[in-house]
Formats: sequence, C-alpha cells, structure tokens
Amino acid sequence: MDKILIYILTLVVILTVFGFLGKSWWVFDLMSHFRVQYFAALSFLGIFFIKERKWRKTFLAFAFALVNFSLVLPYGGMVNIVAQADQSEIKILSMNLDYKNASYQAARSVIDTTNPSVLVLQELSADWDAQLEDIFSKFPHSIKRPYNSFYRFPEFIKKRKLSLGIFSHLPFEVITVEEFSDNPIPYIGVRLKFKEKQFSVFGVHLTSPMGKVRTEARNKQLGSLVYEIQKNNQPTIIVGDFNITPWSPYFKDFIQRSELLDTRKGLGVYPTWPKQIFPLMIPIDHGLVSSDIKLHSFNRGPNFGSDHLPLILNFSIS
Repeated sequence: MDKILIYILTLVVILTVFGFLGKSWWVFDLMSHFRVQYFAALSFLGIFFIKERKWRKTFLAFAFALVNFSLVLPYGGMVNIVAQADQSEIKILSMNLDYKNASYQAARSVIDTTNPSVLVLQELSADWDAQLEDIFSKFPHSIKRPYNSFYRFPEFIKKRKLSLGIFSHLPFEVITVEEFSDNPIPYIGVRLKFKEKQFSVFGVHLTSPMGKVRTEARNKQLGSLVYEIQKNNQPTIIVGDFNITPWSPYFKDFIQRSELLDTRKGLGVYPTWPKQIFPLMIPIDHGLVSSDIKLHSFNRGPNFGSDHLPLILNFSIS
C-alpha cells in the first residue's frame, strides 16, 4: 500500500509540474486542467503520510498541494454578487445540448424555467432542432451556423448537421460569423440593444484539444476572438463551451489580451464537464464579460442529460 501511494504521489507531483508547461506540448496543456483533483489527491496523501510519520513525503505532498491550491483559491467562492431580480437585468442561458443526448423534455424545462433573454446553444443537431422548434418560435430573433466538416471527421459532422445557435428576445444584428477552413466549429457574434444601450454577445464552441492539430485550431480560435473583441469596442459577453479551463496558459493569455473578466472568480470553480464522471469534472464552459458589464449572478443550471451542465448569467450594462 505504501509503495502504491508513493507512486501516486510521484505521478501527481509530475502532473502538477507538467501542467505549467502547456505551451511546450499539447499533452502538457491537458495536464493543466485538473488542479482541483491534484489538490484533493495531494491533501489526502499528505494526511496519510502524517499518520505514517513519513515527514519528507508529507512535506512533498503538502507543498505541491499548496501549489495547486494557490491556483484554485481565486475561484474559492468568497464573494457574493447574487442580487435580487431586477427588470434592468439581462439573462443569458448557455447549453451544450450534446448531440447524443435525447432528454428533450428536460432541456425544454431548463429553458422554460430559466426564461432567458438570450439563449446560446451548442451541438444543436437536426433532432434537437425539431424537438425545440416551438421553443425557438418564442424567440423573435435568431441565427444558426453549421459546424464545418473537420478533415478527419467530415461524415461525422455532416451526418448530424450540428449547429451553433443564438436565440434572442432582444433585436440584434450579426457582427461576425467566424469559421476556419480546417475547423469544424464556428462562433457567432451579435450586437444587441437593451434600453438604448448596445452590447455584444459571442456564442462559442471551440475545438476540443484532442491532439496537436485540434489544440492549435482551438488556440487559433482564441486568437481570432481576441481580434473581434478588440475591433468590437463595446460591452461584451462571451459564453459557451471553450474546451479549456482557467488554468491553461492559453486561457490566461486570452484573458490578458482580451481584457475580459472571468465571471467565476470569487464565486466558485463550478465544474461543468464531464457531468457523468463527477470526480473528474472541470470548468470548460465559461461566461466572460468586459469591465462595463455589471454581473449580478453566475450559476450552473440543472442536469438535463447532456455531458455538460448549462451556465446562467444575469447582468446589466453599466
């Protein structure tokens, strides 16, 4: 048992260190995403080695537990910004429907209960489109954009006809629809008006970083988003499935260059995926806002059968 735990300690320490080297290799970037799990594992090991009076291993476990804790701490739920409902608030609901998911009624219930001003949907398949048709009819303004076919999975995408969609009670004009010839997944930017104040919403579903090419594709999308945000020069909200956690160096670069605020900070980690494997859940769905957006609340929605949990943002324009 001691040897097994020593092997585990060595492994988690190595994963902790390699997680800082994400720009060196795409695999290292994947290792950056599990800071909460590393902290929990190392804390458990530290307690075990205290009981065994193995002080060097105790020190090693707690030292690296603190390293991970320092990265998780900013998301520690220390600030309460939840305000009472206000007519000046705008509500956005973002959902990755999961094309394999057939829990249509559960998704309908989430949308009806939340009653969002703006609904952003990822992995919107032909089946989902048909099942939610009456829901969509309640939103007078909408845009959908199909995912391109990826060079390794053209039939996979074409067969399911996946789309990204924005549905809104507020009138909007489309400001950008971005996709790359070698990317399957677009993002959509729209400009809306609420009580004579304009703001922009970007709905995104960035490429999953499973492999060098796909990781580079996701990072290219992040760079393109930075360009659009800087060009847009308006109050901005970005929501959706980013396929990246706050601890990736690429996410940190994106936040710095875009000058957006991570709405999770001070509220909690709020992991969103994979919902079916709770111990491994990580926060890859995000709601990011510019400094002129006043956030009233940030919450996860309930389980509706997808491998993702939805996000709900309430905000107003400063």
